[in-house]
Amino acid sequence: NSLHYVVGTGDAVVNSNFTVRKENMVVGGTSGTANTKTKNIFSNRMVMTSDQGDIITSNTGEGNFEKREFRFDGNIDGKIRGNVKDFLNNPTKLIESEAVNFRGSTSKIYFVSHNNNDMSITRSEIKGNVHMIYKDVNLDSQYNEIDTSKNLVLARDQVIIDFKNDTQMTSNFLYLNLNTEIGTAQNNVKIVSKLPQFSNINTSADKAVVNIKDKKVNLTGNVVTYQGKTRVSSNSAI
Repeated sequence: NSLHYVVGTGDAVVNSNFTVRKENMVVGGTSGTANTKTKNIFSNRMVMTSDQGDIITSNTGEGNFEKREFRFDGNIDGKIRGNVKDFLNNPTKLIESEAVNFRGSTSKIYFVSHNNNDMSITRSEIKGNVHMIYKDVNLDSQYNEIDTSKNLVLARDQVIIDFKNDTQMTSNFLYLNLNTEIGTAQNNVKIVSKLPQFSNINTSADKAVVNIKDKKVNLTGNVVTYQGKTRVSSNSAI
C-alpha cells in the first residue's frame, strides 16, 4: 500500500488491485501486467472508466492507450456516454438517458483523441449474445458495431428489436441511426405480435424501415401478414 515502483524498461507484474490513467481514461483490475516499452496492459477483472462517464467491465482485458484500442473478453458490461455533437473539439458528455448500454461475450474498443488530448470511445465491436439498450431501443444480435462518433449502429446475425408490448422484429441485418432513431432491417424480416387483441399476427417482408420515435414500421418487398388461416400479401405496408 502507498508504495510506488518506477520501472525503467520491460514487464511489470501486478499481483493486487491497480489502475493506469491516460489523460481522461482509466483502466484497472485485480491483477495483471504492463510493459513499459510497448505500453501494453493486461488485466484480470478489467474495469475501464472515463471522466465522461463511460464504464466497461469484463473478466479479462488488454490493450494499449498509445494504439488507442482495447479488447475485453468474458461477461462484457458497458456504458458509453461519449459526445456526438462536435466529437473532436467538444468532449462534453451526454446525459444519462442518451447513454448506450451493452452486454456481450467479447468486445473491441477504439479511441479518438480530442484537441485537448482527452480521449473518447469512437467505435465499439461487440460479439456473442450481444444486448444493446438505447433509450426505448432493446436490440439483440450476435454482432454489434457502434460508431459513437456518428451515433450509428450496425447489427447482424439473429437480430431482434424488442418493441415492448410483446412485439418483436427479427432480421439478419440492421442499420440504425441513433440520432434520427430510424433503422433499416433486411434479410428475413419478421414481426411477431403476441398481444391478446391481435391473436398472434405474424408479418414477413424483404425490408423494413423502423421509425422508433413515431412507432411506425414501413415494410417493402413480398410483405405477407397472416393470422391463423387469414393471409394478406402486398408489395408494401405500414
